[in-house]
Amino acid sequence: MHEEWLKLSEAPQRLAELVAEMTQLQAAHTETAQALADLERAIADLAFQEEAYQAHQSQWEERQRQQGFWQQQQAAALTDQALAERETQRLAEAEQTRQSLEQEQQAAQLEKQVLSELDQAFTDLRQELNQRIRPQLAETASLFLGQLTDGRYQTLELDDKYQVTLLEDGEAKPLLSGGEEDLCNLCLRLAVSQIITERSGRPFSLLVLDEVFGSLDDRRRDRTIELLYALEHRFEQVLVITHIDSLKESLHHAIELEYDPRERCARVR
Repeated sequence: MHEEWLKLSEAPQRLAELVAEMTQLQAAHTETAQALADLERAIADLAFQEEAYQAHQSQWEERQRQQGFWQQQQAAALTDQALAERETQRLAEAEQTRQSLEQEQQAAQLEKQVLSELDQAFTDLRQELNQRIRPQLAETASLFLGQLTDGRYQTLELDDKYQVTLLEDGEAKPLLSGGEEDLCNLCLRLAVSQIITERSGRPFSLLVLDEVFGSLDDRRRDRTIELLYALEHRFEQVLVITHIDSLKESLHHAIELEYDPRERCARVR
């Protein structure tokens, strides 16, 4: 009974709390009912129809789908636009490159035309100079030829291609031997050197002759040496390269070279 009394002793306080809570719940219920009534009147004022709502919902969803589709199309169009802009820029750069290359081509064509005209002018000048120098060259070479052949051949002629023809007793004679060809070549070289010396107005410092005695007989070798000595007033130094040992006695100075197989080099003896 004491335990029951302890439990029941709290009942009045709990009852008062429940009454207060009940009062609050009733007030909230009243507010909720009022709000519900207001919402029902608002819904009634809206004249809501489920079928119309569903139709509008379907239209809205369709428009959302179309909007997504057009957004995709817009994104694709923007991508194509960016590609087109890059392509346009590339074409503009290509056009600039083409114009630059065209200008370079025009400049190159102009330069080519100038060079072609210069080449033709120099060609004509060379031909004219060759035509002018050919008689003097043949005359000077004929003088050397007469000295080297003891007067046997007095005249050497050159055609348009500078091919050599000898005249013996006034008759043309083609070159028959290698010795005669070498002799004529030597005379032409000496003639060219003398003409250059005369036109420069001063003596040349050096004349080099490489293996010009190989096909000459002893008499013509001696005559060639004498002729070279006669050219001392035109050339400060004459250098003759030869493998003929007997010529050493005919020259003022001789430098002999021999090959050292062990050292693999040439030495001056």
